[in-house]
Amino acid sequence: MQNPALYEYRRTVKLAALFVLMLSFVAALCHFLLTIDNRLQHTEQRLQFKAAQIDTQLQPLLNLLDWLTKLPFSEQAALQSSLSLKLHNRQGEPLNTAELVEKTDSVASELLLLQHLDLAFTAIELMQPALERIVYVSEQHFIYANPQTQFTATLASLVPWFERYEQAEGSAKPGLATLALSKNKVLLSQRIQQPNGGAGYILFVLDVPLLLMPLQQQTPGADFLLLDEHGHMLGGTTKDDSKVDEMLLQLQRIGRQQFSLAMLEARNGLFSAGFKSFIAYWIGYLVVLSLATLGYAYRYKQKVVGPVRRLTVHVERAIRDQGGVRHIPSGWEEIFDKISRLKS
Repeated sequence: MQNPALYEYRRTVKLAALFVLMLSFVAALCHFLLTIDNRLQHTEQRLQFKAAQIDTQLQPLLNLLDWLTKLPFSEQAALQSSLSLKLHNRQGEPLNTAELVEKTDSVASELLLLQHLDLAFTAIELMQPALERIVYVSEQHFIYANPQTQFTATLASLVPWFERYEQAEGSAKPGLATLALSKNKVLLSQRIQQPNGGAGYILFVLDVPLLLMPLQQQTPGADFLLLDEHGHMLGGTTKDDSKVDEMLLQLQRIGRQQFSLAMLEARNGLFSAGFKSFIAYWIGYLVVLSLATLGYAYRYKQKVVGPVRRLTVHVERAIRDQGGVRHIPSGWEEIFDKISRLKS
């Protein structure tokens, strides 16, 4: 006699194996997605912290520029002869300070401003290593640079700014302007208007890799880019042979400033690590659920399938008048006894 319980048991085990396989896959996939989401959130928080670091570095420079636009100077203040300023024209030729003052009255106010700020410029350059140079370009056609060494190279690097200035002359906006220079430099410029009509531009030349170096030291496997308000790259720590298109890009606004910080990480690193964790989760869930299923299947076989098989043998022997089975499974005594009575 065929045992239907055994047939259903085998069928149930096959269905349970398929169910365990699917359930472990779904559980591992959910765990994998949660892990990736947590990693991205951690990366986002880390990027926010790094943006706050850059904000801390740039804020003193921006505060200085904002302060300079509001700084009042008396027109009667006398120039200090003890503080000599080396001025040049656009061609890099030195200019005579006394001759400039005699030609235009507003020059005296600008020179007074520069004399007051000369030591401040030196101090802020020491405080901000990424600040390579401070330049003042007067609308009265003279230029002051701090430090004053390598003035010719400074002029050459400022050619893009002079070209923009000449194109926008007469329609220059008073706010902060940014411009990417060669050799991974970025320029911050601010127009300053004097009370007596004199005007000029303060230019801060920043070394972008040096500015972003602390971030890369904290995260050696990532590259960082500094972007302007339009998303144009101002500079970064990427190498020329870097494959940016194959990297994971994340952006973060730097405080309330018009800059953004971009972090580039290897896309393969994130997802390969995620795939390995997915396989590990899948194997873990599969082993646990398989062991649980095998345990329940073994118990079901011992408590149900085995006794039913003994009952089948008992019925077949009773039909043939061969007597029942000797060993009756525990808990099945009453059923075996009733079947024996039906035969008798």
